[in-house]
Amino acid sequence: MEAAAASSVGAGFGAQLRCAIGFRHSQRRAPSCSCPRSPRPAARLLCGGTARPRGAIVAAAAYGDQRRQQLGELEAEAEAGSALGPPRSSPLEVREEMARCFDLVRRLGHGAVYLGSSRVPPTHPHFLQTTELAREIARLLDCTTWTGAGPGLMDAAIQGALEAGKPIGGLKIAKEAGEWTSSAIHPYLPPETYLTCRFFSARKHGLVDAAVRSSPTDRTAVVALPGGVGTLDELFEIMALIQLERIGSGAPWLQGR
Repeated sequence: MEAAAASSVGAGFGAQLRCAIGFRHSQRRAPSCSCPRSPRPAARLLCGGTARPRGAIVAAAAYGDQRRQQLGELEAEAEAGSALGPPRSSPLEVREEMARCFDLVRRLGHGAVYLGSSRVPPTHPHFLQTTELAREIARLLDCTTWTGAGPGLMDAAIQGALEAGKPIGGLKIAKEAGEWTSSAIHPYLPPETYLTCRFFSARKHGLVDAAVRSSPTDRTAVVALPGGVGTLDELFEIMALIQLERIGSGAPWLQGR
């Protein structure tokens, strides 16, 4: 270890010595120049010893002034662009929507969360299987059935919970994949049982919160149904949280062949 430390000290001293020699040669080649012509040689001179030549300090100060001027120009361009373009949503709006999602989960209770496609027709075998599965899980766990409150397999899970006579909760997005028009109203669920979200992040936080057991008496589950990119996004986020032991140690159920 002493040899390694000595080697490290020697290497550092050698670097300082080479830098000092390089600076001395540069002074000999250009004795009449007190300041480098560009800020880049100053950066090279500042890399070695502890003492900074006056020319290097002046060049570094000039480089700092130039950078501050460039940053000021970029900020002015950003302000001009924001004045012309649409304003970004405030983080406070996202936080308020998350709070409404959490309040809905607290009011309706945690339970089984279903992730699935919004484009599966009612005549498809997966639709019928999802209805039966949601009905039996609702009866077994005696809990709230949570979905994205959309069409397709999400609607199949809702119908299964209705057949079981158990509570339902939904976190709806204004426009699902494959839909041409947006809608904030569910066709048949009572308005107090679902919330229409504007932000996808708030909706995902709410669905995750619905699957978290806040007390030992909560009985929750995550069921991944056949779906597309949105279903995979939600599934992998759930699996990442499970891996980090944030929402439990069990794997989600995957419905398939």
